[in-house]
Amino acid sequence: MEWWNRFFALFGGAGQEVEPMRLNASSETVLADSLRRLMPGQRGWIMIEEARRLFSSLDEDDNQALAELDHEGLRKLGKFAADSSHRSTPLREGGRVFFTRKAN
Repeated sequence: MEWWNRFFALFGGAGQEVEPMRLNASSETVLADSLRRLMPGQRGWIMIEEARRLFSSLDEDDNQALAELDHEGLRKLGKFAADSSHRSTPLREGGRVFFTRKAN
């Protein structure tokens, strides 16, 4: 399905939304590689639990991971997303963290 999303990202019709791609978040390095594969403007996502494991120091049962009061986790996530090799905008939404790849 990834090639189909890439095709539409390049040649899709006007207003055609490309479905967000599931990203591999087994480590920060692997997540960065997954983000580099996205086309500029394309969205990808990981589960909030994966993001918590990578960026937050809160316990796994804490629902505040990467939420408003997790200042350290949000700082780490923001620093990761700002890296120039895979610059993106993160957004926590509905149990997932979405990344939108920015043009470099």
